[in-house]
Amino acid sequence: MPVYARVTLRALSGYLSSTGDTIRKNLAAYINTLGIGEKLYVSRLYTPINAVAAETFYVESIEIGTSPGVLAAENIAVAFNAVVSCTVEDIEVIAT
Repeated sequence: MPVYARVTLRALSGYLSSTGDTIRKNLAAYINTLGIGEKLYVSRLYTPINAVAAETFYVESIEIGTSPGVLAAENIAVAFNAVVSCTVEDIEVIAT
């Protein structure tokens, strides 16, 4: 089950474009560790995001979904026999 994400950040002093790239990598890696039937909780995505130079930004919003055009700040239920997956390309980081 593919997952798409959009993270909106407020950039602070010291924020680099590479920070956003690392956030995308961390999020994809975390999502891909979830096992079969594991629900994807939005609140658990803050940890891999904040592991990246968190002093240079703060998170304004996190939206996820199973379609790139339909993202929301809601958890994703996963069937008992399904597994979520994500690539770096499926994650958008917007720094304002």
